[in-house]
Amino acid sequence: MDAIKTIRQRRRKKIDDMAGISLRTLVLSLFLISSFGVVGCDDLDDILSPHERDNPDDPEAEPPQPPEITDLNINGQSGDIIIEDDHQLTIDWDFEYDERYDDTYGGAPPMNFEVVITFDQVDDEHPVDEVVFSLDDISSAEQQIELYNDGEFTLEVTPRYDTQRELSGDTHRQSFTMDVMEQGSLTFLRNRLHKSSGEGFYVDIWGKELEGFFAGEFDVEFDHDLLELKGVNHNGNLFQSFEYSMAERHDVSQLVAPDFGTSDVLNEANDNGRAEISTTLIHQTDEELAEVTGSGSLIRLYFEVKSGVSAGSEAIIYIAEEDVLLLNTGEEEINYLIKEEAVISIN
Repeated sequence: MDAIKTIRQRRRKKIDDMAGISLRTLVLSLFLISSFGVVGCDDLDDILSPHERDNPDDPEAEPPQPPEITDLNINGQSGDIIIEDDHQLTIDWDFEYDERYDDTYGGAPPMNFEVVITFDQVDDEHPVDEVVFSLDDISSAEQQIELYNDGEFTLEVTPRYDTQRELSGDTHRQSFTMDVMEQGSLTFLRNRLHKSSGEGFYVDIWGKELEGFFAGEFDVEFDHDLLELKGVNHNGNLFQSFEYSMAERHDVSQLVAPDFGTSDVLNEANDNGRAEISTTLIHQTDEELAEVTGSGSLIRLYFEVKSGVSAGSEAIIYIAEEDVLLLNTGEEEINYLIKEEAVISIN
């Protein structure tokens, strides 16, 4: 009987000890709650799921470090870049990102890049300052672009995380020079533009190193459902010069026919989507024929994107090759090569 009594006393003592521990735990918990506040479910999730807490995409996590472009190349070149052999540009870049993404994606997270190319100037005396390429929402760190103008350009690449596009890294800039057009080439200056419905713009028919030019004929065709021709060489004044023009560069005047300052001529061109243009250079003093050699704009065409054109549309302007004639003062034909049409992307 004494043995049974002893066992019962030890068992009760153990129960009392456990009750004491439970009571002390309860008192400590109440103290912590009163001192530091109630522990919420979100905090418990953070404690129980440190992996989720470390995911930069988690709203409760510390914001990620912005991505950064670390190396930018054009046709494998960096630094002072001069492109002399190809209109096709391959642009690629390296970037750094918040290393916490490695746990979530096993490497780089999905990325989003914006690429912009600005045509800065033809040369020191003739600035352009026109965006000629702009593309957003690029997921690959490589892009292929064609440029058919000679001059100086600036490439800009801006990185963003695809899941947090509001968090952009710094824009990385790289200057480069294009010198690829062949002697006697004709192309459109500003041949890649981004315009909005109702917005006006102009393009130039540009000649490189033409020998002895004094007169020419051009048929220019355009998407007249999307674009309206507004004028040629400052609305068709008979004698004029303008920046970049062959006339201005050689201090001569330029005759343009027909007179695109009249509504009948413009209406016919817009109805057909085709402008038939003739031009002649003359000396300003005696109005004798003038012959010039060099590079510059032969014709400037003013357009406007029609109202109501849907964003995402593309309008094409091109030179009808079979209807081009370039002459020198001996009325001999000048050899030429036509390079690329103008593409107007509607924002």
